[in-house]
Amino acid sequence: MTSAAPSGVVTFVFTDVEGSTRRWEADAAAMRAALMAHDEVLRTAIEAHDGYLFSHTGDGVDTSAGSTFRASRRGSRGCAAR
Repeated sequence: MTSAAPSGVVTFVFTDVEGSTRRWEADAAAMRAALMAHDEVLRTAIEAHDGYLFSHTGDGVDTSAGSTFRASRRGSRGCAAR
């Protein structure tokens, strides 16, 4: 991950775990593990593409990059595979 926010043409990616409140209530331990996996997959994708993580929302992230951000596709595929 880059330590500075990008400038110029910027791509933003926002993630959110659908139904997270219901999932927390149904099985907190499983949800905790799923969020750890979610965060790891996304952080790896963001780092691989020099992205800038500017907010972690609990069950999602808000990130940006200075060019087309293919990491969003990799991150979503990685999370879906788990």
